[in-house]
Amino acid sequence: MEFGKMAPGKNALMVLNPRGDKRLKLVKAGFSWTTFFFGFFVPLFRRDWKWALIIAVVQYALASILDSDSLSLAINVVLALFYNKVYINDLMNKGYQGVDHDTQARLESYVSEFRSYS
Repeated sequence: MEFGKMAPGKNALMVLNPRGDKRLKLVKAGFSWTTFFFGFFVPLFRRDWKWALIIAVVQYALASILDSDSLSLAINVVLALFYNKVYINDLMNKGYQGVDHDTQARLESYVSEFRSYS
C-alpha cells in the first residue's frame, strides 16, 4: 500500500517523512475533532510536549478563572481550529517533508497563512 495515496478529500491525511529517515507520520489537516473533544491529550499522545503543556495551562487557567461552559466550548473550538496547523508547522520546522512533491506543496499551502503570522 502506498501511503502517499491515502490523502483524499478536503481534510486530507498527509504523510510526512523526516529528512534522512524513512519513518512516516500520518497527519490530518483541518479542524481537529480529537482536540475539540479531548483537549491536551491529543498533543500528549503525539509527543508534542510544548503544545500539550500550553493547551493544558490555557484550559486549566481559563476554567478556574472563568466559570462559563459556553466560554469553555469557545476555547475548545479555537484550539481545535488551529492545533493541526500548528502541529504540521512544527513538524515542518523540525525537517519533516511531504513524501512527494504534491504532498509537499499541499503542506506548504496549508501552513502558509499560519507562517505569515509568526
